[in-house]
Amino acid sequence: GDEAKAVATEKVGTAEASVMGLKFNAEATGIKEKAESMKLFHDAGKEHEEFKLQLNKDKDIEI
Repeated sequence: GDEAKAVATEKVGTAEASVMGLKFNAEATGIKEKAESMKLFHDAGKEHEEFKLQLNKDKDIEI
């Protein structure tokens, strides 16, 4: 009767909370990985720009 319904409702709620927790954790992990990737691209781009500036500087000195 009512007790069985309450137990079933509790199990459904626990399962839903577990799924939500997994989703939030996966989303947080994805955001963290994306941020780390963006930082790597930024750092690589910065190094490339500095390299180009140094090449131009060296070229200007030769001329």
